[in-house]
Amino acid sequence: MSEEEDEYSVAVEPELELEDEPQSWENFQSTAQLRRGEKEFEPDNTEIQRTMLQQSLNHMFSALAVPRAHTVKQNTKCYFSNDEILCELKGSYLQNMGTVKGRWCYLTPEEAIYLVERGTVEPYWITSRTSGSDELEGVPLDLQSVYGLVMKNLAEYQVYANLKRCGYIVLRHSIERENTTLTHTQKTNTDTFTRLWKSFTSTSLSKVVERCLRYVGVINYIPYTPNWLFSRFTKQRQLFASLQLKIALKTSSPPTNPLQITYDVWKPDPSFSKKSPPIPDFQIVVQDVHLNRFPTLSQAQDLFSRCSYKGQNQEHIRSEDLPRTPADKSKPKSKKQQPALGRNQARRMKEGYNGIILALVDNGIINYTRLSEARFYEEDVIPRESDFKKHNQGKR
Repeated sequence: MSEEEDEYSVAVEPELELEDEPQSWENFQSTAQLRRGEKEFEPDNTEIQRTMLQQSLNHMFSALAVPRAHTVKQNTKCYFSNDEILCELKGSYLQNMGTVKGRWCYLTPEEAIYLVERGTVEPYWITSRTSGSDELEGVPLDLQSVYGLVMKNLAEYQVYANLKRCGYIVLRHSIERENTTLTHTQKTNTDTFTRLWKSFTSTSLSKVVERCLRYVGVINYIPYTPNWLFSRFTKQRQLFASLQLKIALKTSSPPTNPLQITYDVWKPDPSFSKKSPPIPDFQIVVQDVHLNRFPTLSQAQDLFSRCSYKGQNQEHIRSEDLPRTPADKSKPKSKKQQPALGRNQARRMKEGYNGIILALVDNGIINYTRLSEARFYEEDVIPRESDFKKHNQGKR
């Protein structure tokens, strides 16, 4: 490289990104192009610096002092009282918020605070109500007054506002939408011989006979697998199925302080109807970590028995149990089109079946934790007949 090229490379300054520069309030009143230069990061007690800072403050104050107004048609009033919160029926945001009765939309406290915060509605306190009509009169409220009037649970509002800002549809959970999930129980073996064998083995005489036969070596597996006595195995899968343990599902007693589901959450959907909402995509329980402890086992099981969300009943269905359509033999399936049974089973065992989301709020910081129930005893781990054939072919 020549000396001229070296001098040129040193003289050229790196190009600065516009977003890295501190934004000046002068931009609101001037359309001139921003100047790029060195940044002042510490005070030097000069008159020039104090003058520039004062000018920047004056520009900021003048920009904030501009009155913000809207047209009368777009003005939406929200009236507050001790018992209810009424909002005028204006705007598409009420499609998935509130309950419409007549010409008013009744809002919940978190919905009203959220709309006041984002500037959608103008809050008023009801001073008089005309009898026989829906006309209301009131005095305007500020945001601090709205907080003091209707804010009941700060943690629940923080979770609600966070989900709404992320685009989700959030409604407070109601008992009417609560559907009890299916109780998963295992069928007990009611075979006649099994019941007779259990009644015989429960006596003291049977224990003496069992010890004698076990010492001789006549029976080694009968007490554990009584179905083998009159069973005929024609396939290897039948042999493994007979060894499968039958585990009875134990239900715990209901908790003394059960947890309540706070919100039903749906993914964004333009066709959503709040009059007849579908099954929620998620169900959330809001907990303040400074006031509540982590749910106990009985509380979690009680939540699992009451939760109802989309895809709940389909999670425990194995892909091999689904109805199959006759395949076209002329077009062989590729490996990508074949169902990944092992992968689906691993996903079920990892994520569980019944799931509830805990929104843990710690001084305004929200952590979403999924609490699910796994039933390993319902998984079919017995290999299929095709797997046995592949294993036998590999040995040859």
